[in-house]
Amino acid sequence: MQKNSFAEILKEKREEFGYRQCDVAEKLYISNSTYSHYESGTRMPTIENLIKISALYNMNPMELLFVFAPDEVSQNYTYFNFMKHGKYALSTKELRLVSDFNMLQSDEQNAVLHMVRLLKKNNYIQ
Repeated sequence: MQKNSFAEILKEKREEFGYRQCDVAEKLYISNSTYSHYESGTRMPTIENLIKISALYNMNPMELLFVFAPDEVSQNYTYFNFMKHGKYALSTKELRLVSDFNMLQSDEQNAVLHMVRLLKKNNYIQ
């Protein structure tokens, strides 16, 4: 049995979270029509928007991209599950952090980076 298409997954997730298309577009800093194209399947999001969408729905982007894997093997054999053990794979929590960081203003990003440096300097993080 096949899972739903990328566009259908987006719509299902949006409805699951109780958002309207315009709500999601606003959260992603894109136009309503751009997001509407994603849900209709006429356009695919950029990598940056894919990361933002997955962070909004607390998912890993690979979960959105590999929607065609059969149910019985999807938990074990998707690229995401293979890569999550790799050197460069990011957890959903990390992707959410990156997405949130990217939505900050430049001065706010600098404040966060300063805080991280202070934490490292004081050995709170390795």
